[in-house]
Amino acid sequence: MISESTTSIIYDDEEIRVIWAPGKSDVLAITFGDLISPASGHNFFADTPLRKLGISAIGIMSKSDNWYPARNMHAAAAIIGEIVRDYNVRVTYGGSMGGYGAIKFSRLLGASHVIALCPQWSIDAAECDGFDPGWTIHYRPAMSGMGIREPDVSGKIFVFYDLYNKTDAQHCRMININCRNVQFINVPLSDHYVTTIFAGTANLDHLFRSCIRADLTALRRFSRQTRKEHVLWQHRWLRYALRRFPTAGIRFLLEPHHHFSLPGNWTRLIEILTFVVDDAGSETAEHVYRQVCPLIPDPAEQYLVSVYFGGLVGRRAQLRTFHGSTVIYDLSRNRMAHTRYSLRSWEVPVNVELTGSAGMLYAVVNGIRFYMAVAADGAIGFGPHGGSVPTRFDFRKLPGSRGFCMASNNKFLSSETYRDIYCNRDEAKEWEEFFFDI
Repeated sequence: MISESTTSIIYDDEEIRVIWAPGKSDVLAITFGDLISPASGHNFFADTPLRKLGISAIGIMSKSDNWYPARNMHAAAAIIGEIVRDYNVRVTYGGSMGGYGAIKFSRLLGASHVIALCPQWSIDAAECDGFDPGWTIHYRPAMSGMGIREPDVSGKIFVFYDLYNKTDAQHCRMININCRNVQFINVPLSDHYVTTIFAGTANLDHLFRSCIRADLTALRRFSRQTRKEHVLWQHRWLRYALRRFPTAGIRFLLEPHHHFSLPGNWTRLIEILTFVVDDAGSETAEHVYRQVCPLIPDPAEQYLVSVYFGGLVGRRAQLRTFHGSTVIYDLSRNRMAHTRYSLRSWEVPVNVELTGSAGMLYAVVNGIRFYMAVAADGAIGFGPHGGSVPTRFDFRKLPGSRGFCMASNNKFLSSETYRDIYCNRDEAKEWEEFFFDI
């Protein structure tokens, strides 16, 4: 945001506002705001990075979803022209609706260069050659025939878009049909978020410099490097890879610096694990499962994946302790415990019944569920030697660890080194960590 003390509103009407922010450069940026950021005070699109770079700027902001009405733009152009004539390099710049404005009014504003990010050609369906232009909810009769055509444009035009986004690709096709001297740079798997991916002062500096030099090699390199470094693009690439190239997606997920991708993509583990079992066998699949499942932030989601995967490989999901032992219910002592050894006939695994972030623990004996309860001394069992009412435990992810903890009445379950499990600890450390396995 540029300080109001260094800016002035040079034109203002019912549809648009124009802000002048003088800088120290011999380049003038003329930016157009997008749909989601209407005019507000002296703010305008890309104001902060332009200020940091010292680039003189004119910010044109819409006051509604109006796609910059031509009548208002012509009125503003008379005033803008008094500033524009002092600069030889004039770059119009915008994204989406702003990208449309940057191209559509480039001749009106005397642009020498145009940078448009995922622009529309028109949202008037009647002139869109049979394709749905999108954004039709914003269309008004006054916009009829708003499409960008050759007499509207000037300068060297650079359009950045995602070829895989069908709507944006159709708009770019229409721009290409109707306008000359346009260079299209693909930003694959960015969807309609090219503006977000290219945001930042260093990126804007690189983008402007390369476009002014008309260096297509540098622009393609910029597109490739910038998108690959952005977390939004990485999430989108991961979803695409897991669907089309699961082996590449798995390798991506298993790299430690990509573990951030798991929270939004944990359901893909179902597909991944199924694919690995079928393609590489159960042993490899178990290796993948044990690396990625503990990284899922929600214990209930961990449990779901574990139960599903256990069914794939003929095993069952189990609750394990920090020590690697299995949580069991010992019928002979009516105690919840843990063991590393093969289970005896009176020892049965403890299961989890989760609802959101809370759940109960139970053992199945001859097909019947018996729920665990905490006794006054913190011991856990069934019936009068436990508590009279089954206990609900809060499941909480432990920061910085692969597991989670369970608590009731602010007391944490703890797997003591002997064999029993108690609910009596005031804080969660290593012995209070549990995780799911098969």
